[in-house]
Amino acid sequence: MEAYVRGLNGNDYAAIARLAPPQNDASAEIRRRLAVHGGQNIKLESLDISSEITPKIARAELEGFGNRGRYKETLQLEREEGRWHIALGRNPDPVRSRETSSATRP
Repeated sequence: MEAYVRGLNGNDYAAIARLAPPQNDASAEIRRRLAVHGGQNIKLESLDISSEITPKIARAELEGFGNRGRYKETLQLEREEGRWHIALGRNPDPVRSRETSSATRP
C-alpha cells in the first residue's frame, strides 16, 4: 500500500499501473484516482487489510490526511500467481486470461 500512496503523492501513473493486474485495462481508473487523490502528500494514519472472502481476495482500508484534508479509500486486492495486485480496471477477457495462465503452469 505504501507504493500506491507514493504513486498518488507523486502523480505517478506508471507506478500505480505496475500495481494493477497486468492483463487489466486500468488506464481510466488510474487517471480518475490521480485526479481525485493525486499530489496531496497523503500521510497514512491507518491501514487495515482483511481477507474475509477468499485467500486470493482481500480488502484494504486506507485512512489519513493530505493537503486537501481527510483521505479515506477502500481498495480490493487480488492475489495472482503469488503476487498481490490492486484491482484496478477490468480484465478485457477474463476467461481467456485464466486459460492462458493455467496453460503456462507446469
